[in-house]
Amino acid sequence: MSQHFARIAVDADVGTLTQRQQHARIQWQTTPAQLHMQTPKGKLEIDASAARDALGSGTTKQMIDRANENAKKLVMDAIAHITQTGNRLAAIEQGGDAIADLAVEATQYKNPYAYVGSASSDNVRIAYTAQPPQITATPGHIAFEVIPHETHNTYERGKYTSQMEQYNRLTITPPAIDVQM
Repeated sequence: MSQHFARIAVDADVGTLTQRQQHARIQWQTTPAQLHMQTPKGKLEIDASAARDALGSGTTKQMIDRANENAKKLVMDAIAHITQTGNRLAAIEQGGDAIADLAVEATQYKNPYAYVGSASSDNVRIAYTAQPPQITATPGHIAFEVIPHETHNTYERGKYTSQMEQYNRLTITPPAIDVQM
């Protein structure tokens, strides 16, 4: 007995798929960052009282205070000057014109006591206090939207054929029978 299976022939080609799609569209909007800066006015302090005092245009109180501080020395110097002048007038034996000499000296006399303050380049004091700046930052941002387009698909089927090349069969061959006897 012999058996033959069926045989089917299939011839198939691959199909093709074509896809087309436009690029996606992006819509976006930006908000720029902002930086706000504000600087308050600083504080400027100018103290020119020492300069006014050095120019003799200080306050009356400053002048009186300075005179009170040196009053004893001023009185002692005045007494010494008067005594010296009296001694010169009393010394007639030395000759000369003491009264005329004293008159000339009086026109050239400078008061040793200063009613004004000392002159200096540091008489005007300037102080500036800066205020810190006020800075406010607002961050920017980007808002965007992606809009995809449709995909266009085209499919072309490939070739497909099938046929029966061989049918199934079963062959039974009986054994040979010996008929002789």
